[in-house]
Amino acid sequence: MAESTPQTQAGSGAIKFEASTLVRAKQNDKEAMALMFKQFISADETIHSVEYLGTNGIWGLGTHSFGCLTNRRIAALKVGAFGEVVYQDGFLEYLNSMVVWQPGKLGLYIWSFILVLLSIPTFGIALVLFPLMVKTYYRFNKCGLVFIIRQGVSVYMFTNRKLLGRANSIYRDTVALREGRFRDNMRSMHN
Repeated sequence: MAESTPQTQAGSGAIKFEASTLVRAKQNDKEAMALMFKQFISADETIHSVEYLGTNGIWGLGTHSFGCLTNRRIAALKVGAFGEVVYQDGFLEYLNSMVVWQPGKLGLYIWSFILVLLSIPTFGIALVLFPLMVKTYYRFNKCGLVFIIRQGVSVYMFTNRKLLGRANSIYRDTVALREGRFRDNMRSMHN
């Protein structure tokens, strides 16, 4: 079978990913995610790491989040159900700071309390909805990363709470790669 490749629709300027590539990417297939990002980065860049970070929104209609770190930039790709594609990137040299966000659970506890109150008049039947309520809460209350780029657009990566380890991996790799680039640049300036 031929390798799936990202395609740009001629004349429309629209970016379109083959369905099989997107399905594989949502399963955290590194090759599929690399194919998706390669149409946005320079041919001479090396992809250091890519991760699928989860879905935001309603099941089946949500926006999928992907993160990518190359030898030169940090990039985020969001792909919606109806063809929406948002790509953001920033060069590591222009990265000012980074933020990791994990929302508190107070809202979840409040909704749980309301559900318990609703279970009293329904003789506990409302508690059957508890797993659905938790999943819905986390569909819309996301963790994530923000990379603040000097004089440019910040790069946002949202992630599911259970996939926060993948986002933290991107964060740690970005710090290490950025520091390595700065050391290399300082050495080349002094030589």
